[in-house]
Amino acid sequence: MRTAMFGSPTPARTRPPFTPRQIFLVQQLGEDVAAHSRDVAVDADLGKVYISAFGDSTIRVFSAVAPFDEIAAIDMSVNDPSTEFQPVSLELDQASHQLFTVSISTPRAAVIDTTADSFTELTYDGSISGSGVAYDPAQGRIFVASQETSNVLVIDVATGDIVANTPTGSGALNVAWDSVNGIAYITNRSAGTVTVVDGDGNAIANLDGGVNPNHVSADGLGSVFVVHSNEAGDHLITKLTYQP
Repeated sequence: MRTAMFGSPTPARTRPPFTPRQIFLVQQLGEDVAAHSRDVAVDADLGKVYISAFGDSTIRVFSAVAPFDEIAAIDMSVNDPSTEFQPVSLELDQASHQLFTVSISTPRAAVIDTTADSFTELTYDGSISGSGVAYDPAQGRIFVASQETSNVLVIDVATGDIVANTPTGSGALNVAWDSVNGIAYITNRSAGTVTVVDGDGNAIANLDGGVNPNHVSADGLGSVFVVHSNEAGDHLITKLTYQP
């Protein structure tokens, strides 16, 4: 069975699918498919690929199989055109077919039903320039990392209540949920640190994040991978495992 991997080369404004193990370019999607592309999430069961782009209120949906045609476009500002919803990070819960995203322009998050490509919104206080989102399916909570307020919000998806508002390091950019240990990792790009919080938002560690910790992703085995990116275009990946 052949599978595909979708990359996110921001400067090129395209998103090429690759095949893993023997990695080679299968197809390069068109120029300006997603200007300043940000995140990609794949619902493998439904064969859909979701793409967000910085400054764009639309999440584009592509087929996960060749020829990778665009099959839908979700306008995230349709509920309130007066305040544009600009989605940034994407976090998929495969079991429930829920795709979570957060707006960098307004303090809002959205839960997208990937079976219908419809969504509901959550609004909240205490966040400016929210950019990272993670999901704890056991408690039904999202974690929102915000750059300008340098914090992480823990929000109950069902009620919209804020469970915790926890300060992190400067420039909280992304967050990943480690379901094995029940903790979240927040990358603080400006501070060069990674904050670790428990499922209730209590800070339990502040780790050295190296130079410009950017993206963070859980491996499902109790660790996370942190991507570092500097202005010179140098990139590094660091594996972190929190041990009390």
